[in-house]
Amino acid sequence: MYTLTVQSIQELRSGHPAAPEYLVDIFIIQRDYGYANNARLADWLHVSRSAVSQGIGRLKNLGLIEQDDYGAVRLLPPGRYIAESILRRHYLVEHLLVRVLSYPWDKADEEASRIQETISDEFTDYLFDYLGKPTACPHGNPFPGTPQESNLVDARKLSEAEPGTVVKVLRITEEGENIPGMLTACYRHRISPGTEVTIADSDERSVSIKCKRDGNRFDLPF
Repeated sequence: MYTLTVQSIQELRSGHPAAPEYLVDIFIIQRDYGYANNARLADWLHVSRSAVSQGIGRLKNLGLIEQDDYGAVRLLPPGRYIAESILRRHYLVEHLLVRVLSYPWDKADEEASRIQETISDEFTDYLFDYLGKPTACPHGNPFPGTPQESNLVDARKLSEAEPGTVVKVLRITEEGENIPGMLTACYRHRISPGTEVTIADSDERSVSIKCKRDGNRFDLPF
């Protein structure tokens, strides 16, 4: 066991407003790409590298992360605990919105970000049981620590499939969700986890897919 250096996510945010997002983004980048550093975080967050350096410094002082001599950032147990807790809440709220309240699938991510920190640990556990212990969010991203996590993270990207290949979409990555309009476009074309598509064409900037359901073509940026 370890002792958290902050008492709660809300307490962390009150002193360091951007810290929870940094921890979550470090977790996601490490999980999806295996390596997080200041440059990658700056690109991910669309902020300057100097801003990231300041944020990383604060997280190190709080004992939530460490950084090696080559710049690689790693979550320490308290930082990982906070990141996983935030993601778990976020994914459960998304399920509540989409499955129970029939809220639009493409808007659930943004709305869940507003709600996630207002729910208690007790209600989080209740939601998890009530929703049938889901293993992935409505967009297909795995809950931290689930048996399916590595399979989803290690699955091939659409950009790696040859033209003419029929594939099944497993998830819209967190990075994809952050691209403005991506979820709305997927929702409009009815592309969600489980959808079968054909790789129609690709170039250095995008991949064109054809939905098996209706034959419509849709371009996705790499």
